[in-house]
Amino acid sequence: MQRLHQLGIPFCDITGMYLTHHHSDHVVGFPDLWLTGWIGRPWGKRSTPLDVWGPQGTRQMMEHLPQAFAVDLRVRSRSYPPEGAKLVPHEIKEGVVFDQDGIQVSAFEVDHGGEELPAEFVFTPDEVEFYLIDFKKGVEFKAYSDNQLPHVKAVAIESDREFGLSILQRLDAELSRRGELYRKAAVQDD
Repeated sequence: MQRLHQLGIPFCDITGMYLTHHHSDHVVGFPDLWLTGWIGRPWGKRSTPLDVWGPQGTRQMMEHLPQAFAVDLRVRSRSYPPEGAKLVPHEIKEGVVFDQDGIQVSAFEVDHGGEELPAEFVFTPDEVEFYLIDFKKGVEFKAYSDNQLPHVKAVAIESDREFGLSILQRLDAELSRRGELYRKAAVQDD
């Protein structure tokens, strides 16, 4: 949410969300995005349901969240459109889960620390590049060193800090270049 705020993107403009898996460190901020995007603040006022795509268990999570926040929802529904607080779950399976306007998102199984997870998401290789840098023992990204994902531009296991810093500097320079292009083109969030 901090990054959305920094980019000037109102939380109510988020009308769909992909959950890659249900580890707490990946979903704990979701209720804040969901409810803050609904309530009537400058960053809120969502008036339509929020679609949520994710692996098996997403439907159960989306059905129970409103129960956990029932008092808040009941009180705030007096002032804000109840439709904006609705959650619409979509459980997905491996394969293409989104293909629209040249953007394609696929789900595939990944072993994430010994736990078989039903989905991780990727864009096409033309739209996203992965630079996987591990300064520790190579545990986090070792599985990708043998995998032939076309998105992966670098897999660095047990990397030295100078190499990692050079990659981060390159990515920062690219973000700055793109930001300047957006400024010159007067691109605005609507």
